[in-house]
Amino acid sequence: MQKNTSSITLCSILFSLLSASPAGAATKPIGMIIVIKGEVQLTNSGNENEKAKVGLQIFEGDKITSAASSTAKIVTVDRNVLVIGENSEMLIERYSHDEANKKQVDIKLTQGSLRSALEQTYANQEEHFKVETPIAVAGVRGTDFLTEYHPATKESIVCTFKGQVAYQAQAQGKSVGAESLVHAGDFIKHNSGQPPQMTPAKPEWIAKHMAAHEIKGDEQKMNIKPEPRAHEPKGEPKSEHSTPGAKDQSPPPAKETGKEKAGAKPLPPAPPPPPPPPRK
Repeated sequence: MQKNTSSITLCSILFSLLSASPAGAATKPIGMIIVIKGEVQLTNSGNENEKAKVGLQIFEGDKITSAASSTAKIVTVDRNVLVIGENSEMLIERYSHDEANKKQVDIKLTQGSLRSALEQTYANQEEHFKVETPIAVAGVRGTDFLTEYHPATKESIVCTFKGQVAYQAQAQGKSVGAESLVHAGDFIKHNSGQPPQMTPAKPEWIAKHMAAHEIKGDEQKMNIKPEPRAHEPKGEPKSEHSTPGAKDQSPPPAKETGKEKAGAKPLPPAPPPPPPPPRK
């Protein structure tokens, strides 16, 4: 029964999110913040900052930064859930989710932790969901996993809770070594300049990190509505056939009728309609 309630609540959130998107808008939201704990900052693609809050819409190019003991949960328009942990910084570089543009997601995690619980499947070579750290890329087809990166030690960690994750070490944007598959319950630890080390994850480690990045929470009892951004995304929607600088070619408005000029005689009334023919 709880599962059905959660599904209904999530659908309500998604409906509110989509309903708040103006038709024909140049930039559409890709998600909404549904839980905030502590201090979380949002920076848009124009480098404008604002304090994150529940109901705030998320767009491509947004960067989310959390302080100590602070987390944020985002639900996307295609039902994926992202939970950013404390002392973290995440950039949503690309989020294409419609059928025409395929499903392609690129997220950069420059520090801290991110849990990705995916409802979508990324079934072919043209579709992907990737979380990139400065030393590796984690790519999935559809799963639930945690990514961590610690800048001080240049250490990257991936733990898979469900499904599997393809882990590829990289240096200066190029792949290094063979790809590793991290299956459910496995844990991969990787320091820059060294090969990744795979090991089964300890149950207590999984329990601790799943609790810190909880997917289902108090938002199931809340009526969350979209909140306006302090700094809207840049860009104005343009007509497909409009030409910058072109003059308005629309015809002039018709002259008003029914107004009589001063001194002019009024027109005679229209004659009445003829009577109907007699019945036979």
